[in-house]
Amino acid sequence: MRRLYEVADFIRATRRRLRFGELSRAPLRILRVELRGDSAECDWMTRPLDPWDSNLSPPAREESASCQALADAMALRAVLLDELPSIRSAVLRCFRASPTQTPEAIIFGTITREDPPLLRIASPVMRARLCGFQFELENGFLKPMKSDELSTPDERPAE
Repeated sequence: MRRLYEVADFIRATRRRLRFGELSRAPLRILRVELRGDSAECDWMTRPLDPWDSNLSPPAREESASCQALADAMALRAVLLDELPSIRSAVLRCFRASPTQTPEAIIFGTITREDPPLLRIASPVMRARLCGFQFELENGFLKPMKSDELSTPDERPAE
């Protein structure tokens, strides 16, 4: 039962701490949380664009959504490690709605409890990469990841 309470605390903390984003007032939507021993998996959907951003140009809207997704990835990492003290590593996946109705994976990360040295890193992109997140950024827009990039190193086929 303790694990169930930890997951419930994690969900409540996510709703409380990530209720609003920096660039979007929409709440973060958790799709799945799974605990296995000292590891976890968590999938979530990106926040929709803020209605006030509807007048921005498409590139500016895409850049805003991408910045929000990276900020959410870092914040979710912090909440997960704070609320689930028994977790040593976690796989986090961020999805975005797509016109084809199949959500696109845009951020993938295997994170660990060890904190990378982020004190002097100003770039949010570099901070996310140092924390273990993988993504492809092109002109400020997060591109969909290829399916072979979404597996952990021990799940990839041997070459």
